[in-house]
Amino acid sequence: MTTLDAAPSQGLPTRPLPQQPQAAAAARRVWLPAALASTAVAWGGNQFTPLLGPYETLRGLDQITVNMLLFAYVGGIVPALFLAARLQRRFHPRTLVAGAVALGLVGSILLATAGDHVGQLVAGRVLSGIALASGMVNGGAWIRRLVLTSGGVTSASLARTARVSALSLTTGFGLGAGAAGLLAYAAPAPLVSAYVPHMLLAVVTLVVIVATRRHTSVPAVLPPPAPAAGGEHGHPGLGRLLLTVLPVAPWIFGSLGLAYAVLPQRLAATHGPVSVIYLTLLCTTALTCGFFIQQAVRRVRLPLRFPAPTLGMVLVIGTLVVAAWRLPLMGPVELWVMSGLLGTAYGLVISGLLVRIQLSSPPRTEALMTALLYTFAYTGFGLPVTLSWASTWAGYSVLLYGVAALAVPLTVIAHVAGRRLRPHPSHDRAHGTDRAAA
Repeated sequence: MTTLDAAPSQGLPTRPLPQQPQAAAAARRVWLPAALASTAVAWGGNQFTPLLGPYETLRGLDQITVNMLLFAYVGGIVPALFLAARLQRRFHPRTLVAGAVALGLVGSILLATAGDHVGQLVAGRVLSGIALASGMVNGGAWIRRLVLTSGGVTSASLARTARVSALSLTTGFGLGAGAAGLLAYAAPAPLVSAYVPHMLLAVVTLVVIVATRRHTSVPAVLPPPAPAAGGEHGHPGLGRLLLTVLPVAPWIFGSLGLAYAVLPQRLAATHGPVSVIYLTLLCTTALTCGFFIQQAVRRVRLPLRFPAPTLGMVLVIGTLVVAAWRLPLMGPVELWVMSGLLGTAYGLVISGLLVRIQLSSPPRTEALMTALLYTFAYTGFGLPVTLSWASTWAGYSVLLYGVAALAVPLTVIAHVAGRRLRPHPSHDRAHGTDRAAA
């Protein structure tokens, strides 16, 4: 049970009282400190991506070592996701988020001062991964508390919490990669300068968190969860929710791995080395498209029924097929367009799945479901390594066709399960509109 789900005092309303315009505007912005923290940890997590090449050329690290650094990052993320979900039972999300931002700051300091010391680089990457994992789970929980406190428990506010979380992470991923890539290209001491913006952002974020009044995030409008047959974990819709989320979750980051790892490597194989500035362009294009598509779908009236993950998977499958067909002749402009399409797919899948978890998961398992989502999402970063290994037996065009074919039944399974999702009874009791929305 998370602190969010503690039963409120008797007699408190499930909807907020009418507010004056200025108070209402302030209430709509109450989640900004939590969103800033999520952006900061995501910035720290993705700033390393455009620096993989410079670490090879400027520090003399070989490909195996660079891949090990990437693996160390994911190795820090996965266990920390579940630990973060468990810690919510004992600590306030604001406290956990502050710790995540501080860990990310230490990680950037270690990376900036590591030079060619691989052990210190590994330590910095692991800390960045732990910080990102904690920030994703606990930052989302803090955003949820703040949004629901100011806006009441409605379908719109629950969907809004998911989208604020996803947009905050996407903003951090994009700005982190963009700033680090540009500094690595143009600044002196590139593998030191690239980390400075995140250090400054982390310090500012910690000041903002400390200055945020703790009581602003104490929920006073949440209804007690409704009992479900078999208990929270036995809610009959939970298995359906798992079928909706898990088959397509790896494509959240699998799509980004295609956009700025797999396809750029294939471009380099035919056109020569790819510059840092071009890789930065691919990263920022993908994540910018992901950001704006999330802004567009936020206006959907029935968020649980909108098939955002399915639309995202259709984009992934279509891009895979076109990439496999055009691979021998693919040029930089085509790859740039594909990165935008894959980034759009990322935005649709991550926001759609988070909305489904917020609206359909039992309240006491919401943090665990979020951790499970991100765990499966990060397996998508194994796609470049898997394809590289498999390319010793088959060409990349054949492999991309195969990946597209594999994605089709997974998409169908998730779509069919998603069509049958219903709001969890605790949300349904809080407001009478979810039955119609379902």
